[in-house]
Amino acid sequence: MADIYRLNEEVGKYEKWVDIGTDPITGNTVYARAVAADIVVGDTIAVTGPLTNTEIRATALPVSGPLTDTQIRATALPVSGPLTDTQIRATALPVSGPLTDTQIRATALPVGVSTVTLPTTLLNGVVQVVTATTRVALAASTVLISGVTVKAAVTNTGIIYVGNSTVAAANGYRLNAGDSVFIEIANLASVYVDASVDAQSVTYIAS
Repeated sequence: MADIYRLNEEVGKYEKWVDIGTDPITGNTVYARAVAADIVVGDTIAVTGPLTNTEIRATALPVSGPLTDTQIRATALPVSGPLTDTQIRATALPVSGPLTDTQIRATALPVGVSTVTLPTTLLNGVVQVVTATTRVALAASTVLISGVTVKAAVTNTGIIYVGNSTVAAANGYRLNAGDSVFIEIANLASVYVDASVDAQSVTYIAS
């Protein structure tokens, strides 16, 4: 059915009645009178009932309660609390503490290599402690590059003590017959040996 117009005898005017459906009991068409209102652009109209999404978004509104992830990401916000791995990687950050293997390998690092000088001279000899408790140096001042290996003679019957210029039974490095020790040292003259009995020997090889 179409809308209809009826005469309002009190005001002497025809009024529009709008078809709003069918009465489920009688089956007759139900009409409601359309109320005219003079509305001027710019007027404020009170609205009741829920607003649509479009109406809400038309004007910035204060928001209370938790925001969704999408709402938070729409505008840059100051962040407190722990960041996720993705958030941290989005911006370069200063790093303190040890780096993981992956972090180290992500960027080429400069590597310095020192030149290693190999010895060109081989030194060897035999030293005897003639009198027990009387220490002797392995040799006169002789510069070394690598160091020296000292070995107690297999025929020794006593103990050899290896150390510096104050070496003795109380503080020396003990070598039984056939034992050896390597010493990284810059000069043969810095190494001394002593013995627990007379006539004990050591052999050495150095470079």
